Amino acid sequence: MPKSRSIQTTNGPRLQILLIPPVINPASAAHISNFIPVGILALLSSLRQEGIRAEIYRPHIIIATDRDFIDVARDILMREPFAVGFSTWCDSFPYSLLIAESIRNIAPGIPIIFGGPQASILAQETLSRFPYIDYILPGEADRTLPQLMKELLNGPQGDPGTVPGLAYRDKKNHKILHSSPDVIGDLDGLPVPLYEFFPPGEMVRIDAGRGCPYRCTFCSTNQFFSRKYRVKSVDRLLEEFDYCEENLGSRWIGISHDMFTLHREFISEFANRLIEVNKKREKPYFWTCSARVDCVSESLLDLMH
Repeated sequence: MPKSRSIQTTNGPRLQILLIPPVINPASAAHISNFIPVGILALLSSLRQEGIRAEIYRPHIIIATDRDFIDVARDILMREPFAVGFSTWCDSFPYSLLIAESIRNIAPGIPIIFGGPQASILAQETLSRFPYIDYILPGEADRTLPQLMKELLNGPQGDPGTVPGLAYRDKKNHKILHSSPDVIGDLDGLPVPLYEFFPPGEMVRIDAGRGCPYRCTFCSTNQFFSRKYRVKSVDRLLEEFDYCEENLGSRWIGISHDMFTLHREFISEFANRLIEVNKKREKPYFWTCSARVDCVSESLLDLMH
């Protein structure tokens, strides 16, 4: 099984970063039970593995008036985090901005970090227009967010400018600095996401890989992952299947990858291995994935079924 729970934390009780999911208004996600994107679960594992005390905020206050943004900000600050990190999508971006502004008004000294697809593609514009956002981490932040947190926690001795890909305001020349984002090659080397946030017995979405080489104009995640296609190994994927069943009792697996079927050789190996696994099990695994219609065939769909 993947060894993901040997996570050490630094001394002291204070929460160091609270991660805010991209759907912050429960009313807009009423059809989704306990919705937390798998990318945030992966970030949480990476932070904890590096000794950063991190938690995920569970939205529960319905935002219907301007006053509600202040209530959500106060609710977030009740956890007393050292920093707050927002994951952003296009449809909920205004909510994230308004909550971040309320946080800054209530607690002026708290670092506010943005990430996720929407902030990634608009890093320069966002930092230019919204002074209450301190840092934007474009792209994959499994390694860079723990690095940024360590620099911030070091106080005056820390240097956030050393973090790859970070977009921030340089205090000396008052310019926005931005380098190339980090791209993770070996996904098997990452810790297992904290799938325990999914309700036991329900479908679990696993982090199977990242990147899509296509250039669909309506899509922001292809830029977010630098269009570099990667998947975890078949062995690692099946280990995470087993992990979800053993720890959550879940046999329904949603494979989280924009383009899981890009390489026929890989998907054929995965499907054939899963066929063998299911033959040995009393109850089989069931799974779903995403793909383009021009990256599947009738014979491949038969094999996957």
